[in-house]
Amino acid sequence: MQNLMENKTLKNSGITLMALVITIIILLILAGISLNMLAGNNGVINHTISAKEKSEISDEKEHLEVAIVQAMGKHKYGSLTQTGLSTQLEEIKNSMPTSVESDEELNLLFVTFTNSGRVYQVNSDGDVTYLGNLAELKNSATITASPESNTTPQLVQYVDLKVETFVGLEDDEIFVHYAWTNSESKTPSNTDYAAAICNVNSNKKIRSVTIKNSFGTHEADETSWDVSASQNRTYLAWSKATTDATDGTIYDVVIEGKGGVVANTNASYLFANIGSGLTKQEVTITGLEYLDTGLTINMGDMFSGCKSTTLDVTKFDTSKVEDMSYMLSGCRGLISLDVSNFNTMNVTNMVAMFQECIKLTTIYVGNNWDTSNVNVSTSMFSYCNKLKGDISYNYSYTDKTYATKTGGYMTYKPST
Repeated sequence: MQNLMENKTLKNSGITLMALVITIIILLILAGISLNMLAGNNGVINHTISAKEKSEISDEKEHLEVAIVQAMGKHKYGSLTQTGLSTQLEEIKNSMPTSVESDEELNLLFVTFTNSGRVYQVNSDGDVTYLGNLAELKNSATITASPESNTTPQLVQYVDLKVETFVGLEDDEIFVHYAWTNSESKTPSNTDYAAAICNVNSNKKIRSVTIKNSFGTHEADETSWDVSASQNRTYLAWSKATTDATDGTIYDVVIEGKGGVVANTNASYLFANIGSGLTKQEVTITGLEYLDTGLTINMGDMFSGCKSTTLDVTKFDTSKVEDMSYMLSGCRGLISLDVSNFNTMNVTNMVAMFQECIKLTTIYVGNNWDTSNVNVSTSMFSYCNKLKGDISYNYSYTDKTYATKTGGYMTYKPST
């Protein structure tokens, strides 16, 4: 990656602004910069835009999310394509004029709302990230990164990164916040990056994740690294690789901290795709009772695509969570789920929360299960064909209306 990124300079010379922006974004992705760091709940963008613009962005994202769900629903294999999304955006009532461009190599779509000039990234799973306003984007960027990408799956990737004249808003120099020099080593951590514990691109080969509330003794062939925000070894992660005749190299991971591990404010994708690339292994995530989620606001896609057949989230503190979209989407092995201790009073987004949990029969909810503030819940129960609560599953009933104990799919269990 060092050779690829070193002294790479973009200049606005005869290419469209949109093409330039997409090129910059792709370079940032290749350099290892998480878009969540810019556009997530704690990202710089969200701290610098006005309340009015935040409302407009929310409206555009909701408009886009509805079109995405419809486009994927109409596709034969549930895939999201440039043509399908463009068509649905045009067909939506009170449609906002948009343009959709595609990067096939990275499997990403970029949607620009014509009137506002705002650009959104959409990945193959339909997840939406606000990138910025075309009129406010800089026209050049110089990026260097080292060392070369490590091909061994790790839960944290260390990188020395330098960014100059970074994509940013005119009224606030985002690039100053993220203009890291080569003398500094940045790593995802439990307070400043969503993927502190697990790396989405590597998770497919992880057979087990275990969280512990104390430090133990490990074997000499296990690899360890510091995942604490302050890099003072408050939290350590360990991994051990073994070889399977069918699945090749597989990994068992342990995360340890004295008294447990504090989850990020943005915990999206934290355990996404764990074990999804394994065919014969039993996939497990244990010790979730030692994961403190009291500060977490975003749990979107937290377990999406995870292959584990059981998840004990009974100790989760969800009192501050606002986003649970796609939280358990694609967890095809789950049979029952106990969220009876979830407090969902602040949650506003439950889009596709349980989508494609095809074996799920029972969801237990307790006294603080409250969806009154949820304003978007499309496809919340799509393809949960075996789910049954007060009523049996009906493919036409998939939004929050049926996330109830009476007249819905939920089963009551007293909170503890």
